[in-house]
Amino acid sequence: MDKFEIDPETREITSCPQGYKPSVSIYDAEKEIYTAKFYKEHCQACPLLNQCQVKEQKKAYHVSFSEKKRRTDQTRAKIGTERHRELSNFRAGVEGVPSVLKRACPWEHLPVRGQVRQKTWIFASIIAQNFKRWPQPLYRWLRAF
Repeated sequence: MDKFEIDPETREITSCPQGYKPSVSIYDAEKEIYTAKFYKEHCQACPLLNQCQVKEQKKAYHVSFSEKKRRTDQTRAKIGTERHRELSNFRAGVEGVPSVLKRACPWEHLPVRGQVRQKTWIFASIIAQNFKRWPQPLYRWLRAF
């Protein structure tokens, strides 16, 4: 679905992956659905017919897909690229934060009681860890006060 050309202003399908123009093209803005009908002689001679999701009807071939389906197909097309492989090797930075906090301040045995005080203690621990992660010259400057 990501290979269909769509006019950005009218949001209608302007051509199929082979370059054929549709006889009718409609975009339903409320449901975010693209709909188009193509001439039978164009689709029957198309080498991509077995890969295309058009449905044969009595007088023409019909295709209909949502904006979500189109975006999903665009994302899938990028998955095999080199840039995607580079980005997928990164690890989420948030994964290490709970581990560091559990080692720095054991959350199972907080020295306070009550839900509000526990939340305050945990937020203070997070803020302390953020200050520790600052570059060393700034950290030394703050410790001077």
